[in-house]
Amino acid sequence: MKQQNFIALIISIVGVIFILAIINDFMNRNPWTWWVLLILFIVAAIILFYKTVEKVKEFWRDFRNRR
Repeated sequence: MKQQNFIALIISIVGVIFILAIINDFMNRNPWTWWVLLILFIVAAIILFYKTVEKVKEFWRDFRNRR
């Protein structure tokens, strides 16, 4: 399970770098796509944050039950 999370983290980092490269390429041609991609990126970040909070809550509940 831990290894799976690590692999997912690496994939997301590579994905973010790739997306930033694409954004930079688009920005040089037409600036409005930059705003669209920025909004999508913010939405993705909010979803990711929500999922992380859920995981932390789950972990905390298990941790309290163990004691």
